[in-house]
Amino acid sequence: MIRQTISHYKILEKLGEGGMGVVYKAEDTKLKREVAIKFLPHHISVNEEERKRFEIEAQAAASLNHPNITTIYSVEEVNENVFIVMEFIDGEELKNKIKAKMISVDDAIDIAIKICDGLEAAHKKGIVHRDIKSSNIMVTEDGAVKIMDFGLAKVSGAENLTRLGMTLGTIVYMSPEQTTGTNVDHQTDIWSLGVVLYELFTGVLPFKGDYDQAVVYSILNETPASLRLYNENIPPPLESIVLKALSKNKEDRYQSAAKLLDDLKLLKEKSEASLKGISKQFSFDDKSIKVRKSAAPKFSYPKTILILLLIAVVGFLLYKYIPELNQLFFNSEVSILPEEKHIAVIPFNVIGNKNEDKYLAEGLAEVITSKLSQLEQYKDKLWFVPTSEMLKSKVQNPDDALKAFGINLAITGSLQKLNNRYQLILNLIDPLKKRQISSRIIDEPLTGTSSIQNEAVLETAEMMNIQLEENVRNTLKSGETDNAVANEFYIQGKGNLLHFGNTAELNTAIGLFEKALKEDPGFALAYSGLGEACLRMYSKTKDAFWINKAKENCLKADEISKNLSPVHITLGLLYNETGKYEEANKEFLIAQNIDPSNIDAYTGQATAYNKQGKLDEAESIYKKVIKMKPDYWAGYNHLGVFYYLQGKYKEAAQQFEQMLKLTPLNAGAYRNLGAMYYYQDQKADAIVMFKRSLEIEPDYSVYSNLATLYYYEGLYKDAASMYEQALKLQDTDYSVWGYLAGAYRQSSADSSKIIFVLRKAKLQAERQLKINPVDPEVLTNIASYCTELNLPDSALTIVKKVESLNPKDVNVMILIGEVYEQLGKRDQAITWINKAIDNGYSIEELDHIPELKNLRADSRFEKIISKLK
Repeated sequence: MIRQTISHYKILEKLGEGGMGVVYKAEDTKLKREVAIKFLPHHISVNEEERKRFEIEAQAAASLNHPNITTIYSVEEVNENVFIVMEFIDGEELKNKIKAKMISVDDAIDIAIKICDGLEAAHKKGIVHRDIKSSNIMVTEDGAVKIMDFGLAKVSGAENLTRLGMTLGTIVYMSPEQTTGTNVDHQTDIWSLGVVLYELFTGVLPFKGDYDQAVVYSILNETPASLRLYNENIPPPLESIVLKALSKNKEDRYQSAAKLLDDLKLLKEKSEASLKGISKQFSFDDKSIKVRKSAAPKFSYPKTILILLLIAVVGFLLYKYIPELNQLFFNSEVSILPEEKHIAVIPFNVIGNKNEDKYLAEGLAEVITSKLSQLEQYKDKLWFVPTSEMLKSKVQNPDDALKAFGINLAITGSLQKLNNRYQLILNLIDPLKKRQISSRIIDEPLTGTSSIQNEAVLETAEMMNIQLEENVRNTLKSGETDNAVANEFYIQGKGNLLHFGNTAELNTAIGLFEKALKEDPGFALAYSGLGEACLRMYSKTKDAFWINKAKENCLKADEISKNLSPVHITLGLLYNETGKYEEANKEFLIAQNIDPSNIDAYTGQATAYNKQGKLDEAESIYKKVIKMKPDYWAGYNHLGVFYYLQGKYKEAAQQFEQMLKLTPLNAGAYRNLGAMYYYQDQKADAIVMFKRSLEIEPDYSVYSNLATLYYYEGLYKDAASMYEQALKLQDTDYSVWGYLAGAYRQSSADSSKIIFVLRKAKLQAERQLKINPVDPEVLTNIASYCTELNLPDSALTIVKKVESLNPKDVNVMILIGEVYEQLGKRDQAITWINKAIDNGYSIEELDHIPELKNLRADSRFEKIISKLK
């Protein structure tokens, strides 16, 4: 082929060869310029499917015109030879420049920005490269950067021409979705660019393996090592950018090249000043990468050295021999710590992309919180917010915890698995002043006898200036394991167990605890965790198998270690669940003796008394909790809910009011207080509380409740506005759509608007009906919507079906009456309204149903009411 002329192109040399063709350097004899020509291999060009792929590739690539993308000049065919004529780039592959081991910091960032700029242009046109790698990027001597070979480009929405089983692209740069053969989009290029950036800044690839499947496994399951392992001076923002691009979950990855480009440009702007003091060269080494620093400045005068030495000696003597001065001068953390410590351990951030690491981080926060909570029995004026409460309230940061729980200290952190080590960074935060008080780094091997949770507890206690005696340290280690593998399974299991509302999460937790016990059959805490997980599974399934397994594992844990309060709390809950309240009470008393500060041991005991009808004893326990921790909001919440369930709304309101004094920004307290005011017929006060709750935290249920309150008060426009807000947060509840239609109708809204909303209500209700086709309440609501949509025959058929189900719910009875009233069948309406009243439906509630306004004027209805009087 060399020196041959095809059409008006003289072939000069072969530049390379890939799966989709051979590339030559050539001279365009007409325009007198050098070009690159890519030929489709002959055995492919005769295949119609492959040729079609090539044509699409050429059309896509030719539509791009950008300084960081190779320009396509034409597509031509000569004697069955199909080829693309493109711009010739006189430069060097980025891969070779990286191998040369000398790239300036500024150039590295510039290269990254230029590649990203080119990708953004392609993505804007719906074109995905699918084969971004360092050998497909050319860098010229004057710094120009060109993305080569859009030969695997795919136009979004074009026919998928990839044959089953065929993989495209170089494996080490492939995204997880490419390796699994799932559909790819522009985010696959973002992943591959992330691999290139990792390679660019470290000199190594993030995913490795001795053979193809090993590399694929690494891509799908392993977290890249920290960039700072290869270069300790890489700024954290740069590492964050690269690792975000390499997120295995597409939702966590950059959503567009434009977003990645913005971050790179911002990094460059912020880094230029700080890079001035650092040598401009990366020195690449196969094992490690370090930035060579300039020499340290030297003092010119011996006098200066003597002064500094004197200061150092005096400082050491103060530190060593005068503890009080040591505290004053060298431990500024102590002076700014509050005497009363109300603390939340915020869920740790995860550096890396493994899904199990998320649960490991959540489980670690839970285990650390549980251990730290045991310190409450030894230290006055100290309490920790349970991790379960943090997740329930969706706490993400110290400010969230401050609003929800009134804390004055927070522990934040990040967890990363680096090869065979954990790295946990802990920060002690003052959420009121929004400042960091102290920080610790824990670096623990994945093997060995020490546990990362114990190190974290010790470091946290030290940051909070809490001295731990030997007996306390021993208590904190109760029930643990010396097996690092078992410990990791256990922590992951605790993370999954926090999501006990999900059966799949529970199954995973059970499996992880069982793995932990396989590694160490004497691991008491793993038996305890397994017992709790089985109890949770019983609560969901009511299968006796799980209750028996829960008891079996708890008893095994107690056999191994006699001083684990969680074991006896789980047994107590188990007995509460199965109606054995005396046994439950015994277990909760044992838990209280082991850990007198454990609130769960007391609230569980109160529940046992409540179930037995021993209300005075239950109330006494709740009050005892408040006396133990008068500044802990949760005690007042427990007592308030207890009073509410007894119908003591005034007493309940008093507890929620006290809760608000302790946590003035607690949205849940305002919600509860609003409900109590409503039940006491203090409608105006209830509205104020609901509104205050919404100012702190938009909440679907509060919007819905506030809307219903407005509706009953005849404020239909206000009700409609609140229902609209509720539906913005959650639009799948058919009843709220139906209520919105009613509010529109009563406020004389446009009929087309009402019809649209009614159709939405009917659609959502029909979807709900697929779960239970004979649900009387859903069926009756559909019948009601049919009457308003002028479908009387359908409405009548449905309501007859509901009647045949013999419904016992008074609310359904009222709905049937409403449907008959809407259908003009007053006799049947009166019959069902009467039946609902006979079964306990409130007459006062009837006054709030505008659809029954005319019926209430009927003499027969008046007779029903007079009988009750």
